[in-house]
Amino acid sequence: MSAKSDNTHNIIILGASFAGISAAHVLLRHVLPPLASASSITYKVTLISPSAYFFWKIGCPRSVVFPDLLPLDKQLIPVTDGFKEYESSRFEFLQGAATQVDHGSKTVTIQDSSDKVGGEDKKYDLSYDSLIICSGTTQSSPLFVQHGTDAATRKAFADIHERLPKAKSIVVAGGGAAGTETAGELGDAYGSSKDITILSGDDRLLSNLSPSRGQDAERILKQLGVKTVNNLRVASVTEVDGKTLLKFSDGTERTVDIYIPAVGDQPNTKFLPKDWLNERGFVKTELQTLRLSVPDVSGVYVLGSVGSYSAGGVLDIYNAVRPCCESVRVDLVSLLRPQVQVELEKKQKVRFPCSLIKSSPPLKEHRSPYKQWTGETQIIPIGRHHGVGVLFGWGIPQWFITMIKGKTFMIEKALPLVHGEDYKKA
Repeated sequence: MSAKSDNTHNIIILGASFAGISAAHVLLRHVLPPLASASSITYKVTLISPSAYFFWKIGCPRSVVFPDLLPLDKQLIPVTDGFKEYESSRFEFLQGAATQVDHGSKTVTIQDSSDKVGGEDKKYDLSYDSLIICSGTTQSSPLFVQHGTDAATRKAFADIHERLPKAKSIVVAGGGAAGTETAGELGDAYGSSKDITILSGDDRLLSNLSPSRGQDAERILKQLGVKTVNNLRVASVTEVDGKTLLKFSDGTERTVDIYIPAVGDQPNTKFLPKDWLNERGFVKTELQTLRLSVPDVSGVYVLGSVGSYSAGGVLDIYNAVRPCCESVRVDLVSLLRPQVQVELEKKQKVRFPCSLIKSSPPLKEHRSPYKQWTGETQIIPIGRHHGVGVLFGWGIPQWFITMIKGKTFMIEKALPLVHGEDYKKA
């Protein structure tokens, strides 16, 4: 960690998954360099995450069942590998978990989770001038999201890979995309030889989509040998002699060899001030600017599934990255001296000659407000050759689902994401 100097503007990003990594690259490549060159200010981005690894969680259903087709090591990529192009004065990655945010003093308390601290309980405070909250959501199983460092996820995968071939009965809880995809992979591999059941707490699978999509998913799973039970939730879980005793919401119970919970999508916000959160624990967010929507609090932004604005999903994150960073840019420009702002306006006219003919937006005007996509959009492979998909409300054929996602679970996009390849151009 480097000390803050008087002419340094520190931008802290909490979370190094899809949202945090993308925002860091956009700021470092496109937002901050023009401001730094026009002023005497040094802008520094500090990216903070409990894990040193980015996790391509999209591929989890395939990796759980077919590790030879999608090894876990391909999904876990060191965060720092993607940021080697930036000088240490402009970027720093810190491995640790935020435990408190005090906006009065503009500090974040970090619990160090790196290997270098060993068994020590090392906490420290970091000052920020701008804060971007990208802490995301968590699930109950480390198969689908990292719990702190990568250690729990690696252990969970090693455990299920050892137990799965010998198991006779498997229950997947959760009728959303992760649960449906996992059940599909299990059915593809073991549908004819194991008792596989998927539970949905709603009246159908994929309840966020139209009823016909859930019905299609249930039909495909049945073809693969997977039984679907709707309107049933797991009330309690007890490990007994290497098996799992499940008690259900209807009062019944069952003992199975493997239980895979694909539920519990909760926001990672316990470290934030309570008045920053809505009744469900998500961060209050202005819909168009993605600034924190709390009176008298400025310089705080929200990006990704942790925000109250978000519908969830990676596509929604991609849609919000540039609008969020644009809000940061607008606010940073407003902090510059008037003379510097004038110089930046002149440079903009030189860079974009068309602005000499047609007036361009002022630098302090937000140029790309966030707009939520309308219409259903989700691609859900169910096994290696089937699936349910819809793009902007239009159903798509199964061969297209396989080509786009089902073949590789898009793992070829993981490394480019860490390196910010989608944000090379402004």
